[in-house]
Amino acid sequence: MAPLSRYSPESVTQQLAAAAAAFGSGLRRWRISNGWSQNTPQDWGRAINIAHVFNSQWSQLENARLRGPEPKLFVALAIMNELLAAENYGPIQDRKLREVVSRGRPVLHDDGHPWDAGDFSAAFYGLQPWPQFTQPRPAISDSEAATISSQVRDRFRNVCEGAKRRPGPAIRELLEVVPAEDQGRMEDVLLGDNYSGTELSDLRDDDGQALPLQWLEDWQKQAKRKTPRPTGGGGGGLTPALSTVTA
Repeated sequence: MAPLSRYSPESVTQQLAAAAAAFGSGLRRWRISNGWSQNTPQDWGRAINIAHVFNSQWSQLENARLRGPEPKLFVALAIMNELLAAENYGPIQDRKLREVVSRGRPVLHDDGHPWDAGDFSAAFYGLQPWPQFTQPRPAISDSEAATISSQVRDRFRNVCEGAKRRPGPAIRELLEVVPAEDQGRMEDVLLGDNYSGTELSDLRDDDGQALPLQWLEDWQKQAKRKTPRPTGGGGGGLTPALSTVTA
């Protein structure tokens, strides 16, 4: 039997704080594994007029700064999760947002049923752990992060050279596909800095690929869609050379 000290007001407060921190970490790993920014759930909810978690609330949850959230928040998480499980993204008109949303995977029980509002609430209060895919994975070392940072710069440089693009405008276009909270560091890396191992450990998709490399791929696809096919000998703007970049 647990000692009574475990149930003291101070101990309970500490337990709830630890549970909120664990919930925030799991929520962040889920979001990042989906390739989403903190704005994505809000943008999706507004686009199809459903209850949703505001970006400010999402940030507070990830950072364990939201105390005593209202039940509606857990309901909103469950609605989003149910739609992801059904691959029902609603009438999203913005193609870019639809592509981002459709990358998301639901949080599921072992039997395949999606988490509901009670599950998210239980996880927030430390009564239920996140599924395995949102658990911490082996960390990336600083030397590995430096190698990946170099790959990011090399790919970006190859795209610019192949498409005869100036780096400045190209960086601005690339950052449009990067989540707002990650744009500053991505720009630093493109300009010569390296990600740390700790940073990149949190920037991986479900398959373990570094998200900065995924953002580069997304930018290339977006650029190719915007590129008109040449009708004569002369070309302009972005060229099909964008598709020739390899890892």
